[in-house]
This record gives sequence, structure tokens and C-alpha cells, in this order.
Amino acid sequence: MKKTAFIIILFAAIGFSFAFDKKPVNPGKSIRTLIIDPGHGGLDPGAPGRFSTEANVALAVSLKLGDAIQKEFSDIKIIYTRN
Repeated sequence: MKKTAFIIILFAAIGFSFAFDKKPVNPGKSIRTLIIDPGHGGLDPGAPGRFSTEANVALAVSLKLGDAIQKEFSDIKIIYTRN
């Protein structure tokens, strides 16, 4: 039990150290194109729910995400793997 707690705390500390790193990943470069892949769809509808399937939910969330990104960053081209 103590060993497991130690490992969890160790990984959390390492994660926090990377989370607050302020250096940009690619200085001077910007994202021009973003590909959003909702997953499932076609022959794989994913898990069925009471009112929908996983594929339908993933698609709806992906489209809303793309709309929100497009509103904030109009210069980014968004490509959907399915719509």
C-alpha cells in the first residue's frame, strides 16, 4: 500500500513539473491546420446507449469543438475525418 501511494505521488509530482513548464513547444511556429477525428462511425457505431450511440455522441462533441475553435482562432483550418 505504501509503495503504491509513493508511486502515485511520484508520478503526480513529475506530471505537475511538466504542466507548469512555460517554454513554448515550437517557438515562432503556429498551428495552421487541425484534424479532428471523432472516432467510430461507419461500421463501428461504438457503445449503444438508451437514446444514441457512442459514434453519434463523439461526432456531436467533435463538431461543437471544431466550431468553438473556429470562433476563437479563425485562421486555423479545421479538417474533420467524418462529419
